[in-house]
Formats: sequence, C-alpha cells, structure tokens
Amino acid sequence: MHQISLSDRLRGAVLGQFIGGAVSDKTRSFTQYNDAALLLLHSLKDQHGFSARDFGRRFVEKFASPAYIHSKNKTASETIENYFLSLEEGHPDLGYEFQGGANTADIDTATRLAPVVAIYWDDPKLLAIVDKVTRVTQNNELAVAYMRSYTRILCALFQGEQLPLIFINESKSVTNDTPIDLHVRKKVKEAIDLEAKSIGEASKQLGNGSYLDQSYPLAIHSALKNAQSFENGILDSTSAGGDSIGRAALIGSWLGAHLGIPNIPHGDLINHTEIEKDTEVLLNIQTFRSSERIL
Repeated sequence: MHQISLSDRLRGAVLGQFIGGAVSDKTRSFTQYNDAALLLLHSLKDQHGFSARDFGRRFVEKFASPAYIHSKNKTASETIENYFLSLEEGHPDLGYEFQGGANTADIDTATRLAPVVAIYWDDPKLLAIVDKVTRVTQNNELAVAYMRSYTRILCALFQGEQLPLIFINESKSVTNDTPIDLHVRKKVKEAIDLEAKSIGEASKQLGNGSYLDQSYPLAIHSALKNAQSFENGILDSTSAGGDSIGRAALIGSWLGAHLGIPNIPHGDLINHTEIEKDTEVLLNIQTFRSSERIL
C-alpha cells in the first residue's frame, strides 16, 4: 500500500465513522447514531472546536423534539431527562454545562467521536476534551474510560502505526492506570486472543449488544480480522447481529484512518457532500491549532 498522508487518515476516520454508522441499505440511511454524529460535526465546525454547551443544546433540541421520527435509546432519553430536571431544580440554561448526561456505558459516544479526535489528536489536552464530550450524554466512568481507549487507538492510527500493534499496546497496562482502565485493557486483550475465531464465535464469548463491554471488544475483533478491507470490516460487524451499526461506526473510523480515504467507498452515503465539506473545515481548524502550538 502507498504512503497514506495524515490528511487522508483524518478524512478517512471521519467519513468511515459515518459510513459505518449508517443503515446498510442502498441509500445508507442515517440512524440515531449518525443523527447525533452530524450534530457534533456541525457544532465543531461552527464553534471552531468543541463546546459542550453548543453540542448539548443541539442534542436536546434535536432529540427532545416531537418532530424527531426515530426511536430514542436510553442514553438519549436519560440525557434529555437530566437536562430538564436540572432546569426544574432552578439552574438556568445559561449556567448548565451539559456534563450531566445519562449514566450509561453503551456505545453511543464512540459512534460520533472521530471528528473530535481529528481536530485535537496532537493537543496535550485531548483526553480531557474527550472526557467532556463523553459526559454531555454519558456521565459514566466506564464510558469515559472506553472513550479514552478509543482515542488512543485512533491517534496511533493517525500517526501511521500498524493496526495489530496498536491493539496489542492498548491491551498493556501503563503507569497511572485506574482499575477501570485496567478493566478496559483486559477487554481489549480478550478481543486479541479471539482473533483466530470467526465473528460468530467471538460474539458468543464477547456478546454483541450495545454495552461497551460487549460492543468495544467485538469491534476490535472485526477491525483486526479485516485490517486490509474496509468493506469486509463493516460486513463482518453486520453478520454478528446485535448492535452491528454501532460497532460498524467504530470499525469504520479505525479502518478509515488505517487505510485512508482513497481506500474506502463512500459515494452512496446520505449527506456525503455535506460531511465532506464540514470535514474540510475541520482539517483547516486542526492545521491552524497545530501551527499555533508550534509557534
């Protein structure tokens, strides 16, 4: 494979996430995951970076609206409940920081996080920013730990490190790991140990639900087995059932960063042109932020 530029890896991660998070039909229709991902993408573009208040307001406005036609999962519903409860308790909207999301450890945040990492991947404050992004809709320590793991993997891919080695490194404990961090690393190790198994066999051991203890290692398993084929990675996730779309968003972002945007299909994705335009704005923001740090 030819040398893949950083910009192609960044583009691949963002677009790959959206392709994975779409319904696998001829039109690649949006799901709740991609609806929220598009909100975050727009917020990042308009704010020139991450704003918890801006994204949180967009999230509540979108998913609390009676006009929203798709079903809402527990993460969305509980986030909205917590927001309105905070208002009832006397906290004006102006002061609400949108860090009181749902107490869920499901896959939701991971299905939209790629653009955030693409902007801030070389920023020393990246993990703190990821924590804030997560807590907008998932104020849960296990979810935060998994998003930190996801971020480390994606950053290593942006730097051109090899996919199998990245996962191996992520399975190893490091100084200052908390018990929750060690738990996440153990789950990564379980996925690696099952690499020789089919996705069906692996899902029987790991589970195939939305809960991150199941969805995250199974996504790693698919990415490992299909490291040279974006399409096969997405199809592999689909064949395992359960929350295949949520897992495919993770797989899509990882393989998109690994293979680069020229090596992933994207022509039939709804909102494709809009996503590409917003991604170009993000790349300009990322370049500007990086040059500021150098200066």
